Amino acid sequence: MNKKSKFEDLTVKLNAVYEVDISEKVMTKIEEIRVRGNIKRKQNPRSILLLSSIIVLLVSISAGATYAFSNKWNGITISLIEQNNEYSNQMNSMDRMSQWLENPKNIEKEYNLVVDKEALGFEFVTNKKTNISLINRVAGHINLNISESEEKGDIKFTPAIVDFYNHQQQWVMVIQSNNSDATKAVRGESELSNEFVGNWREIKKTDNILALYSEDDNEKNINLSIMNSDKTVTDIQIIGNINKEEMIEFMEGYLAEVN
Repeated sequence: MNKKSKFEDLTVKLNAVYEVDISEKVMTKIEEIRVRGNIKRKQNPRSILLLSSIIVLLVSISAGATYAFSNKWNGITISLIEQNNEYSNQMNSMDRMSQWLENPKNIEKEYNLVVDKEALGFEFVTNKKTNISLINRVAGHINLNISESEEKGDIKFTPAIVDFYNHQQQWVMVIQSNNSDATKAVRGESELSNEFVGNWREIKKTDNILALYSEDDNEKNINLSIMNSDKTVTDIQIIGNINKEEMIEFMEGYLAEVN
């Protein structure tokens, strides 16, 4: 998986998740979670939550697509590919995820993190600075492979936390999970290359933090990676309908306890 990407008929594959038909407008069935772009991991692709990841989108990169940014972070190659993603949804990402989690088949185990903070087996953070109320939290082994149907979906339960924030017309959804591929890469055990397709921009980069931002007319998205003291990597995806400045401030609330 160390080959450079080809720009012809590129399909983003996340751990054998099937393609989602984003042209169908079906309100009664989860088909995909909208995300402002796609991530391609070039070694042992796995499903990522929001990405990323909970995402699965078919992307065709046109001849006009260009690399807006390419760099390394803790040994991981990060490439941002500039391209407009054309798709539409009738339901916002938080409502789709809420509906997905209402199905008990999509949660294998559920934990109370107040009682057992170690249950998930990875370091997680909480937002210390927000004016938007946390209305629900789901923590456990969750099937994050949002697919067109149960028959086509690749069921894989991932230790994760999904936080739902809402205040009047403002909402934010946050998904945290351990990134085992990135953990191996920062430890020098393997090589990893991540490609972000869309209008992604780097908004924060330190020795242990990398944050990328993208948006469309309806939702904003921050993909945040945190390298912990034990060289494990926690992925955090923040999706919301608040403005860019508020999204960044919201992200900083999660980083308040990160050294």
